[in-house]
Amino acid sequence: MQLKPLLRQLATTFEVTVDPTFTHNPEVTHVQFVDPTEALASHRLYLSPDSGQLVQLAYSWHGHRQSVGLVNLGTGLTTIIAAQNQLLKLLMTLGQCLQHDVQIQAAINQLAIQAITADFDTTLAQAVHLLENPLAIIDLNGEILTRSHTTQLNGTSIHAAVETNRVGRWLLDHGFAPDTPDFLTQVYVAEDQLSAGPMLITPLANGTEPIGYLVMPALNKPLNDRQALLINSIGQVIAGSLVKNQIMPTAESQRDRLLNLLLTEHQGGTFADQFAEQHVQLPTAMVLIRCEPLADQAPMILQ
Repeated sequence: MQLKPLLRQLATTFEVTVDPTFTHNPEVTHVQFVDPTEALASHRLYLSPDSGQLVQLAYSWHGHRQSVGLVNLGTGLTTIIAAQNQLLKLLMTLGQCLQHDVQIQAAINQLAIQAITADFDTTLAQAVHLLENPLAIIDLNGEILTRSHTTQLNGTSIHAAVETNRVGRWLLDHGFAPDTPDFLTQVYVAEDQLSAGPMLITPLANGTEPIGYLVMPALNKPLNDRQALLINSIGQVIAGSLVKNQIMPTAESQRDRLLNLLLTEHQGGTFADQFAEQHVQLPTAMVLIRCEPLADQAPMILQ
């Protein structure tokens, strides 16, 4: 899309001030944060947050970054997290204007199909390839469960945020608890004294049951519109792979484990003893079903 129509479309959602000194109308194919260590690329719109609510827009014109406008994220953004979430909305809006969401859906569909039969490491590596940044998976307490093998989570601030429970504490401090109504659909930009660079965080869930978080620090590639559109859908695929490959336990899998214990273990203890051992409350009533093979099936098949 050309720059001027893109800015006009963006102005339907945000307050946009166009820089009159930039009179050109070049093609824009990508949107990303400014990275001082990265060489400028053509056909790219650069975002540079100036303050809590202002974002500078720039374009690489003949090798020089030139200002093309200013976006106001909104008034009344009293907290850092509110401004960061508006920044995420800006990225997603620009990505949708460039119709990246259509391309991304095709990539997600392919990842989901492959995840049906692939092991977890393969699925995680493919997700890293799509996001072009390392990934870490943490449980609801913020403790790290696993991280991508293809790229290292280096840097002292990122290491400290992911390897300890600082991520979990940050989420809880900002109200992103598992019992909030929109927990399963949220994506967070975390930078508030958590890490030196931005991190995308999205919840992981098994159905409607929260099981953890997927964390993407922007280490290899600057935060961009494509990642903002990808991260939540990738989180859903990753969650399914975690459960399918029995890497992350769920409440349902714990119930299955207890049921298998009751049906297969021969112990001298009572049901009450077995329930107490699993830290599960003994029900007031229950039904046990015994299956008898009719065609010499193995017991595991019946289970």
